[in-house]
Amino acid sequence: MLDSVKSHFANIPGWRTKRKLVVFESDDWGMVRTSGIVAYTKLNGKYPLASCEYSKNDAVERRDDVTGLMEILTKNISQSGSIPKFTLNYVMFNPDFDKIKSDNFSSYHRKDVLDTYQHYPDSSGVMNLIMTGIEAGCFYPQFHATEHVNINNWILDLQSSQESTLEAFNFGMANLHARNDSSCPLEYLDSWGYRRTNQIEPLEETVRRGLVRFEEIFGFKSVSTIAPCYYWSDEFEIEASKFGVIFFQGGRVQKTPQSNGFSSKRHFMGEHGKRGQHYTIRNVSFERVNNPAIDWVDRCLHEIGIAFKWNKPAIISSHRVNYIGRLIEKNRDKGLQDLDQLLKRVNKRWPEVEYLDSAQLAYLIDSK
Repeated sequence: MLDSVKSHFANIPGWRTKRKLVVFESDDWGMVRTSGIVAYTKLNGKYPLASCEYSKNDAVERRDDVTGLMEILTKNISQSGSIPKFTLNYVMFNPDFDKIKSDNFSSYHRKDVLDTYQHYPDSSGVMNLIMTGIEAGCFYPQFHATEHVNINNWILDLQSSQESTLEAFNFGMANLHARNDSSCPLEYLDSWGYRRTNQIEPLEETVRRGLVRFEEIFGFKSVSTIAPCYYWSDEFEIEASKFGVIFFQGGRVQKTPQSNGFSSKRHFMGEHGKRGQHYTIRNVSFERVNNPAIDWVDRCLHEIGIAFKWNKPAIISSHRVNYIGRLIEKNRDKGLQDLDQLLKRVNKRWPEVEYLDSAQLAYLIDSK
């Protein structure tokens, strides 16, 4: 009941439309999280990986994961002729563990997502499938991060021989659920979070590398972005704007990094920023792995209904982890089954529904 009241209040301010718009935003595509089942099994004996659904289920996507998602989307076209589509928020690079080790952790090296796919079983050819999905109208990539790692803090901890960080590194992983109270900064997931002194690479250079590589691979600029863990600063916004980013996807609260933590800043749908940029707000959640006991189809339908009641687009957060089967096949199978049921019920309840990607929504808001 309390969550429902909060959802109503959160949908009151900001941009409105009478159109029934649904946007799926899916983060972490291209990222290495848990490197494989062997790494998970060995590390879980010492660290509580099993208590983190991401550490337990999330890994580099395989061809079967991508084709399975495409099949569900393309078979659930609405009565208005709209194809459900996922905004795939992409991580463009991952650490090059071999080169970093050969340098004795003195500097940072990266390999791009294409190289990453080539080095993981059953992932070669994934980018070709993504491009097929773009042509079919069910996928549209946007920029998530250069890498889903706070590279400065991570390298400094490797240099100081931080135990859990080194153990994860030896299994080709930067992120390790080392404690039950782990947070984004503790797992180095906050790419644009506060960076300690002795900069490995200036934040502006990291942002530039990622957005340039995004355009090189996909052939178009990313007009929106979503900061990992919702941690980002004015410096990030300034640099991203130089490369065509005009919209920031996110939750209701932005976490601005500080040396002693972060400060919070609230946003609302379509809010105008300092440099003519805008903010969109995820007002619906479809994150089955966060709590498998919940009926996520019913919950998501309820939240979509609240968004539509207030004449807001329904922007659905649904991370990659929900559709990945590299570590646990049934995780992907259940995720796709639930997505199929959700789309069928959305199409039946709102036959006029229109599915947009984040860029289409950004241009629509900007035009108003």
